[in-house]
Amino acid sequence: YQRRVRGNYQSSMAFASRVKEEYGKQTYWDERYAKNDWEWEETRNFDWYRSYDDIKETLELYCDTMHNVLVLGCGNSRVSEHLAPRVRSVKNVDQSEVVIGRMQDYYRQEHHEENVRNMTWNREDVTKMKLGAAKYDIVVDKACFDAVLCNPHSREMAPQMLELISSALVSQGKYICVSHAKPEYRLGHFDQPEYGWEKIEHITLDAPEEEGPTSDGNIHYLYILTKK
Repeated sequence: YQRRVRGNYQSSMAFASRVKEEYGKQTYWDERYAKNDWEWEETRNFDWYRSYDDIKETLELYCDTMHNVLVLGCGNSRVSEHLAPRVRSVKNVDQSEVVIGRMQDYYRQEHHEENVRNMTWNREDVTKMKLGAAKYDIVVDKACFDAVLCNPHSREMAPQMLELISSALVSQGKYICVSHAKPEYRLGHFDQPEYGWEKIEHITLDAPEEEGPTSDGNIHYLYILTKK
């Protein structure tokens, strides 16, 4: 009996590991978004970890009407939609061509506010972004860095992503990252001198009192990294 339970546990862990690894692959996300029902409001959007309302206080504290915002791994989240009316510009980046096309088509419709319609959508790998001379006041990442860490090549990809984020930010700009991981599992990645952070703060987001369509019932962590 003990051997059978151990075998089932090991099989479950192996399956979970394979699923986790899929999160780091573009093909997984293209297939996932291709299956999404885009016609219905209830299924069009999905927010990993937390909704805009859960992180609204932090975002509105640091974002102002003159800010240019970069949203990494935007997926089909509504965070950008809520942010756009409050800032100068929003650029959305995701590695899935499917979701970028769908979101671009939807948010260019006339019933949206002008700032929402003017959001830009780019299909890019966040570890190889071509930023040019563009600079941003705020970089928002909700589960994107976590997904990169699922990739088998994360040892090389994670530093590449963080270097690009740092170079994209203006002085005193902020990288706001929502993660499932505790500080002891993320600060080792974040707190490196080459990225030029002036300070790194974190806030614990308690498990929601009520389960909702975007909640997995877990505690999450909101990291705020300020560029020198």
